[in-house]
Amino acid sequence: MWKILILTLVTSLFVIFPAVAEISNYKLIKEKSVLKFYAINNNAPVEGEFKDFFADIKFNPDKPEEGKITVEVQIASVFANYDEVVKNLIS
Repeated sequence: MWKILILTLVTSLFVIFPAVAEISNYKLIKEKSVLKFYAINNNAPVEGEFKDFFADIKFNPDKPEEGKITVEVQIASVFANYDEVVKNLIS
């Protein structure tokens, strides 16, 4: 009976593993990555960015609909040329 149980467990792992392995994790390269935003301040466009952020990227080119990107942003790391925009984002 134990041999049958072990064989079933091993077979189950081989069936489950390929489905999980299809989705690849991609690593964000901070030195080459930018997280920008655009806002309107007094009817003028303002460009800014967040200096401190992290992204978890899961993607399978064969099944893009299963992809997922989760981004965490440190709001205090915001930068923009207009102090008013920065103050509004932080507060």
